[in-house]
Amino acid sequence: MAFTVGLVAEGVTDLVVIERIVRESLEGAGLAAGELRFEMLQPERDATSGQWSDGGHGHVKAWCLRYPPGLRLGSFLQPLFAGVPARCDLIVVHLDADVIVPIAHAEGLGVPDPLTAFAQGVLTRAVLERWLWPDPTRPGEGRHTLLPAVQATETWIVAGADPALADPESADPVPLLIALNPGLSDGGASPKLKKSRRKWGQLFRRHLAGQVADVAARCPHLQHALSEIHSSAPLP
Repeated sequence: MAFTVGLVAEGVTDLVVIERIVRESLEGAGLAAGELRFEMLQPERDATSGQWSDGGHGHVKAWCLRYPPGLRLGSFLQPLFAGVPARCDLIVVHLDADVIVPIAHAEGLGVPDPLTAFAQGVLTRAVLERWLWPDPTRPGEGRHTLLPAVQATETWIVAGADPALADPESADPVPLLIALNPGLSDGGASPKLKKSRRKWGQLFRRHLAGQVADVAARCPHLQHALSEIHSSAPLP
């Protein structure tokens, strides 16, 4: 029986990177390729048009609030009928940490000073916990893995491209990624990335494929999330 991972992410390029990272990590640990499936929960792809729904941290929050704990359990993590498997065995929820300070302030969470890269990840987890389990008297249930990307999922790509980058989570990945591929820049005074699923799939293959374990060793929040995913998976 397949192990099904539901993915909740900010955008479609994040889904591209996260799916491939989780796949490489689990298959490297012995899970057969045919035993692993993914459900893209956010953003969603329309089955008719093929278009993807909107992304961004606001849409991650909206998804969490649209599926509070009880509904999330019934909709994704429990079988609808006897003998029918649940839609997901595990839900992985991603959020970038690069703009976590204003998000945390809006949620009434304190921001550490100084805000180290590691503290950014801890704060991002706290925000996700607030969204997923808004009732502070009820602890979060299992079968969820929180995935703070410090600073963003692109951090993992640049870490794969530069094995000498000792602390990738402390670096801004945008200029580093543009240095790798100038065509990714939108040409603005403060350059932003021109993103697409195809381009990000290529970036993964060129810079990150085969190096997930090494990158995770330098990105502690990714390492922690992958460890949780391994604990949930039916590994040999």
